[in-house]
Amino acid sequence: MKYRESQTDAEVLCQHIAQLQERNAHLQDSLSAETRIKLDLFSALGDVKRQLELANCAIKEKDRELLTALQVFNGHSSPTNHLIDTNNNPTASPSSVFYSPSTTITPPPNAASNLDPNAQDFCLSNN
Repeated sequence: MKYRESQTDAEVLCQHIAQLQERNAHLQDSLSAETRIKLDLFSALGDVKRQLELANCAIKEKDRELLTALQVFNGHSSPTNHLIDTNNNPTASPSSVFYSPSTTITPPPNAASNLDPNAQDFCLSNN
C-alpha cells in the first residue's frame, strides 16, 4: 500500500514538474519575443530622434539664411556681421537670434507684391 502511494505521489510530482517545465519554456519564449519587440521599438525611436535632430539643424540653417536675406533686403551692408534679435539690438552671433510671433516684417511702402493675398497655403503633394 505504502509503495503504491509513494509511486502515485512520485507520478504526481513528475507531472507537476513536467507542467512547470512546459510553463517555464513558454515564459522564456514570451520574454524573448517581448525583448525583440522592445529592441525594435528602441531602434525606431533612435532613428526618429536622429531624423528630428537633422531636421532641427536644417531649420536653424534655413532661419540663418532667411535672416541674412532679410537684412540684405533691409539694406544692411554686411549681413554676416550685424544680426538683429527680437529687441532689435545688433549682435555679432547668429546663436543669439530669436523670433517672436509679435515681430512683423513690412516691406517698404513703394514695394509692389505679385503675391495673391487670398491664395490658399501651399502644400507639397506626397506623390
